[in-house]
Amino acid sequence: MPIRLLAAVLFFLVCSQPVLAECYRIATSAGTGATGEIAQITRHVFATAGLCVETVRVPVRRIDMMLAERQVDGWVQAVDGKVLPSDGIFFLARDLGHLEGTLYWSPEDPEPQGGKVSIGTVTGVSWALEEIRNRGGRLFEVNDNKQLLSMVVNRRIRGFLLPEITYRHFLVRFPRLSNYHSRTVIDLSIRVALRADLKPLAAKLEAAIGQTLEERFPDQVWQRYLEELGVPGVKASGSW
Repeated sequence: MPIRLLAAVLFFLVCSQPVLAECYRIATSAGTGATGEIAQITRHVFATAGLCVETVRVPVRRIDMMLAERQVDGWVQAVDGKVLPSDGIFFLARDLGHLEGTLYWSPEDPEPQGGKVSIGTVTGVSWALEEIRNRGGRLFEVNDNKQLLSMVVNRRIRGFLLPEITYRHFLVRFPRLSNYHSRTVIDLSIRVALRADLKPLAAKLEAAIGQTLEERFPDQVWQRYLEELGVPGVKASGSW
């Protein structure tokens, strides 16, 4: 085959290949509660916006490092709504919903307060760490919720902090915690953070979040999260 013809064939083959759309990698915080459900809602939002996304479970303490190294393009987490974005990222203006951050303790004990009382949380959960500091409690950090609740059942710690919907989810596995006292300590916003250079995606994603909420897709996800284990649904407010 003449060289010119061969070059033309190769050029045609290369140019005729479909151009793959960029796929964004979004981190969800592993072990902190409802990670799979938050990831499912996130994937629905990106699909509604016509964008490819891969959600990856990452320990909270590693998310910032992975963002700095551009291993992920952003994150989705339930955080204190007053939290400001760190350098190099921005928050979408619309949240995916809300959860109640709650303190739990045994009916045999007073409400956890003071330096001699151990209060547990998953490592790196900022809103829980702040609440423990404010209460002057003794911090007890673990790797995930199962480990946390096992420690509670064994009376290794006197109180613990979780999103309320996650507590309900785990009651089937830890029925001894069903009579625990509780106090809502914070309203958590499920926020989407992206690298600053992805700001052109904001309008499209915010419109997709609006459509997702109008369809009540998150409500369906949260209801399944509880019903799969036979747990009664939590109160619905239009944004969990």
